Amino acid sequence: MSGDKWLESWKSHFSVLRIGNIVICPTWESYLARPSDLLIELDPGMAFGTGHHPTTQMCLEQLGRLVCPGMKVLDVGTGSGILAMAAAKLGAAAVLGLDIDPAAVKIAKSNIQYNGLQHLVKVRGSHGTDFDISGNCYDLVVANLYSNVILDIGNNLMTQVASGGHLIISGILSKRSLEIQQYFENLGCIMET
Repeated sequence: MSGDKWLESWKSHFSVLRIGNIVICPTWESYLARPSDLLIELDPGMAFGTGHHPTTQMCLEQLGRLVCPGMKVLDVGTGSGILAMAAAKLGAAAVLGLDIDPAAVKIAKSNIQYNGLQHLVKVRGSHGTDFDISGNCYDLVVANLYSNVILDIGNNLMTQVASGGHLIISGILSKRSLEIQQYFENLGCIMET
């Protein structure tokens, strides 16, 4: 299957999705939002993040539970920008999305602009474990990444969480969950599962 045909074929599997009052809608679909809906229109392109993966859904649920108006949020591995935009729609005052993939940064910026959130959400590239954002602390940090990546950047993630703040980590295989839990507990994190 050629690249163009594949790009069109996967779109048929990306449908409107509701997680609480967050609604993810492909940009090529029409959706009549309810007054209580927090609508995110999304074209993930080649970036991760449509909302249909269970780890993304769990992150969206936790964002819905934890984001309070005025919060500063950091989304590490932003992909399509879905979690960053959800945080903004939930009331965060400032959101920074980071990704090591230049294509993902471009896609996230496009999605953020499409949703009119560029005044709340900024996205930029990062270089692996070096976030280069020292001096900034966030009320909430979210990272939906592979287990190995979470372990590689775990200490940096913790340094970005403000006192009394929250860290959401996801993307962890169940066979690695105890290892990850112990790692973050050793860093002083109180874990909820």
